Formats: sequence, C-alpha cells, structure tokens
Amino acid sequence: MRRQPAGRCMGRQRQRCGVRVWFFLALGTARGDEQDTHVCGPLSFELDGVVHEFAATRTEAPAAAAAFARRMGPAFAGGGCAAGDARCVAETLVADLLAACGDDEVETRIAPVGGSEYEWWFADQDGAGHRTVKVRHYLDAYERHFALARARARGGRRVAILELGVQSGGSLDMWRAVLGPSAEIHGVDVDPRCARSHDPAAGTFVWIGDAGNATFLSRVLAAAAPLDVVLDDASHRSDDMIASFEALYPFVRPDGGVYAVEDVATNYWPYYDRVRAADGLSFVEFAKRKVDELNAWNSEPHGGAPVTEFTRNTSSLHFYDGMVVFEKRPHPMWTRLTVGTDALDYAFNMNSGTAGEAGMGTVT
Repeated sequence: MRRQPAGRCMGRQRQRCGVRVWFFLALGTARGDEQDTHVCGPLSFELDGVVHEFAATRTEAPAAAAAFARRMGPAFAGGGCAAGDARCVAETLVADLLAACGDDEVETRIAPVGGSEYEWWFADQDGAGHRTVKVRHYLDAYERHFALARARARGGRRVAILELGVQSGGSLDMWRAVLGPSAEIHGVDVDPRCARSHDPAAGTFVWIGDAGNATFLSRVLAAAAPLDVVLDDASHRSDDMIASFEALYPFVRPDGGVYAVEDVATNYWPYYDRVRAADGLSFVEFAKRKVDELNAWNSEPHGGAPVTEFTRNTSSLHFYDGMVVFEKRPHPMWTRLTVGTDALDYAFNMNSGTAGEAGMGTVT
C-alpha cells in the first residue's frame, strides 16, 4: 500500500497503517447541526494498483472508517495494526482524518467523535443483526455516565442494566458488547415477539409485561435489583416515564448507579405527549422540579423545597437534547474546604444584604 498523490496538498505528512499519507482537505460548509456537512479528506491510498480515497464528515467518521477498512480487507494494515484488525485500522484512519480537518470554527461547534465504545459498536456493524436506532449524541452520554458500570463489569463485579423497551433487540446486543460477558442485561417490553432476545445462558433476560404493573415489576426487580443502570426507552409518554422513575429509582444502586430517560423530545410534541401525569406534568417538567429537590439543602432553611430521600441520594442531574440522566450517590449537606489566610472580605454580604462585610449565605 503506497501513497497516491491527489488534490491539494496541505503540507503535512504522517506515518500511519504502513503508508505515508499526504493530507488533503475538501472544504465544505461549516455548520453545527446534527448532519455536519464539513467534509474531511480525502485521504488517498494505492493498493494493488488501484487508488482508493476516504473522506467523511466528523459525525460520520467512525462508521465510514470502519466500512472503508472492511472493504479494503486484511491487506490494508500496518502502523501497529495486525493484519485483519479492521477496528485498529479504522481508529487510525479516524485520527488521521480528523487531524487533517483543522477548521477551528467547526471544532468548537461539533463534539469530538471516535472515542466512544458505543459509537465504535455502531461502526463495527455490517448491516446484519438486530436493529436498533439511537440519536448520535446519546452515545456520548452513555460513554460518560455508564463508564462506572462498564468498569465494574469488566472487573468481574456483578452489574445489572435494565432497559425499558426492547423492540428488535439491537440495543441489548450493544450493552452486551460494551459491558462484556459478565453483565446481566435485563429488558422489559409489552410485545411478546421481543422474547426472541431472551438468552439466560448468556445473561440476557427479556421480561414480557407492563412495567406499570406492580406485580409484574416486582418479579423483574426480584431478579435484577440492585440496578447499576436503568434506561427508559419505552413508550416515551410522560405518565409512563414518571411512573417508571418513581417505581424504579429506589432500586438503583446508591453508590454510582444511573437512571437515564431517552427521547424526552416527545414531551414537546403535542400530538405525541397527550397523556401526562395526573398533575399535568411532562417528564421534562417533572425533572426540572427534581433540580429544586436536589438543591433542597440550600432551600429548606429558607422555606423552599424540603430535603427528601432523593436529595440525600442523588448527586447530579444532567439534561441533554432529548435525554435526562440522574446519577445516584450519597449527597449530604455540602461542606467548605478552605486554604490560605490572606483573604479579602466579600464585597457583598449574602447574609445581611449589605456591602463591605464578609459573608456567604447562612450555611456554616
């Protein structure tokens, strides 16, 4: 495999995959939307007398690189990659491609790609297998918030994930691939056809029933709890989302467990979110109230939201476009850490509302 000159040379070279690559940049329109149109590349190669070019947008890069490496075959190797290791070759291609795409404006507007285990799982699929559909930036959230569960599972500790909504079963395959063989994967769905993904010998359990049925849910929890991760990807109706959260959150591990709710974008679609909780709340509005509950250590002394079990056992909430994530850890009243003795008085006293006197809040 050798370099094939083409296009406009950007003047940089790097040794990758056993080939000296000249970087070229095909400039597209810089946009910060989900369908990034800023094309990086092409990288140009010659293999067995045939010229091959690889170009992709940032958001498409992992999947496109994996497909390109598979298409080129085991002869397309080197640079520390074993023959036939398409994943290694694809990672190297992505690194080169993104290094060649050096537009600062785009870099600040589009999240980096290529490091998520979940994104690489999607990239490694060849079109066969069980179907799943995920919004791309959800994969970044999985990488960030499910990392502890993955580390525990790969370290041999007991880990259980419960996904509400199985459908075709592709996401169960994803959890298995990323979390590893020792993880317990539990899925709940009302559709009996989803039982095809039930594989107890592999640690994958599919429960057919309504999560809103207390008797059914108690059977699931008897087998699955405590839960390292709960992912609600079921009906996307606010009443179901809220009811499931209230029923399942107490069973999430208190030492780093995560509860995530996907596709809350439906809360903003009047034709979809017709059925809400009894008080008319959408799940997003419900979650916003939980922000006040999280901060109750600060508000309760002033007549605000009272401290609850949720306050004491939730460390953080994270809002994404279409997704809400709760992280569960002990959350006592916060304390201050202070170093140094050379200090200026606060310009404004938060205790009394007067200027020129030291103070900060009423908590000591």
